[in-house]
Amino acid sequence: MANSVTQPSILSTLVALNQLGYLPNQYGSCKEVYLSKNRNNSGEYILYHDENPFKVYCFFEGDWVYTFISKSSYNTSIDLSKLYNTRNFAKVRIRWNNGTQNEVTVENLTGYQHKSDLFFGYNNHTSYQGPESKNVNYMSPYLFLGFLPISLARDKTIQGYCAGDRDFTFRNCDANPNSYITFYFNPNSSHPRRVGYSDMYNVNFMTGWMSHSSLIDSSLSMGSEFYFDFEMHMGGCGGFMTSYYLSNITVALGLPFELLKNSKEHEEELRDMNMTKTDNCPSGQFYDPSATICTPCERNHYQHRRGQNFCYSCPRGMITSGKGSNSSDSCYRRNDDEGSVRNTTYSGKISEDTSNAGMIIGLTVGLVLLICGSMTVVIMVKVCKRLTTGSVDTAAIVNNQDHEHSNQEINNINQGFQNVVSIPNSPVVSNNENVDDDHYASTHEMNLANSSSNNDQYEDVEQTMETTNL
Repeated sequence: MANSVTQPSILSTLVALNQLGYLPNQYGSCKEVYLSKNRNNSGEYILYHDENPFKVYCFFEGDWVYTFISKSSYNTSIDLSKLYNTRNFAKVRIRWNNGTQNEVTVENLTGYQHKSDLFFGYNNHTSYQGPESKNVNYMSPYLFLGFLPISLARDKTIQGYCAGDRDFTFRNCDANPNSYITFYFNPNSSHPRRVGYSDMYNVNFMTGWMSHSSLIDSSLSMGSEFYFDFEMHMGGCGGFMTSYYLSNITVALGLPFELLKNSKEHEEELRDMNMTKTDNCPSGQFYDPSATICTPCERNHYQHRRGQNFCYSCPRGMITSGKGSNSSDSCYRRNDDEGSVRNTTYSGKISEDTSNAGMIIGLTVGLVLLICGSMTVVIMVKVCKRLTTGSVDTAAIVNNQDHEHSNQEINNINQGFQNVVSIPNSPVVSNNENVDDDHYASTHEMNLANSSSNNDQYEDVEQTMETTNL
C-alpha cells in the first residue's frame, strides 16, 4: 500500500513560525534559494507563492537545481512555471520497497526533441491526453509529465521516451495519443480504480526508465513525503500501469532550473530579482535592501499590507507577542495587574498625515508661547525703565531744593553781617569823633546796639546751622 501523506498540520506550523519571525526568508523557487547567498546545500526548504507556503526539496547538481514538491502541499496553490526554466528534460526519482532511492533523467525520444518539449502541469494537461478519469476522481490533485502532445502522438508511428540517454520505443497500434506519467498527491491514500494490465506484454518498455536509473547516495535521499503514487500510459499498445501494479513503488518529479555560470550573470540576475522583491514581501514583513530579502517586522511592530519596505509601530504602551505581526490587532496592552489586553478598539495605524499634523500642532503651540514670552519681556523692560526714570527725577528735585535752601541760609548770614557794615559812620567804617550827635547815635549806644543786634543774628545763624545739621 502506498505511503500515507504527511499531515497538512506541518504547513500550519510553518505558517505560524513564519509569523513569529523564525522563517524570515521567503523564496519563490530553489533558484532564489541559491541566489540569495550562494547556498548550494541540497535539502528541504519552504517556498511561497502568493504568500502560500509549500514544502520542497532542492537538489543542487552542477549548474542545475531540481525542485521536488512534497505531497503535504496538496492543498496549496502552486505556480509550477516558477519552479523551472527549461522543459528539455526532467529528473525522476524512484523509491523502492526496501527504502533505497534511484534517479534518472528523462527526455523525449531523440527523434522528437527538435519537435516538442516536455510538459509540466499542476492539475492540468493542456494539449495532452489526460490521465485516467477513474483515478483522477479519487487521487487528485496531481503533477503531470507529458512526453508527446496529442498532435504528435495521434499517429501509428514509433513513439516512446528517452531515459538515461537511451531511447525506449513502441509502435502506436491504434493512434491512441497517450504519452505521459501522472504523479498523484493522493491525500486520502485511495486505491486506484484502474491499476494496470496483469499480462502487460511490454513490461521492459514501460519500466525501462526504472531499470536504467542510478542509485542515490544516502546523504541525498529524500523523505517519503516527496514520493508519489503514479500512473503511466503510452499509446495504443505501449502500456498502462500504476504504482500499485509494481508493488507500491513510488516516484518523484524533479523540475529543472539552470543556475548561473558566471559572477556577472549572477549579479545581473540577483539585481533583477531584488527589483521585484519588494512586491513579493507578504504582510507581516518588509523589504530590507541591505539584506536584499523580505524581513519579518520586529517585535512591537506590524505591517498589514504586502509589498512594503517598512513596518508600523504599535501604539504607545502596546506590544506584540513576537515578530512578523501582520495586523494592528496583534498589538495589545501590557497590564501587570490585569494581564494582557488585546488591542480591539484602536488600530494603531500611524500614518504620515497624522505625524505631519502632530508636528504642525507642536510648532504652532511653540510659536504662540514664544510670542507671549517676547511680549512679557518687552512689557517688563518698559516698566523697569519707567520706574528708574522717576527715581532720578525725584532725586534731582530734592537736590535742587536742598541747594536753594543752603543758598538762602548763606544769604541770611551775609545779610546779618551787613547790618554792621552798612550803618553810616560806624566804628568799622570811620573813627571820626566830631560827629553830629543830633544825626548819629553815640559810640556807646552804637556799640550796644551792634552788640545786641549781632548776638541775635549769631543766635539765629547757629540755630539755623543746628537745624540743618539735624
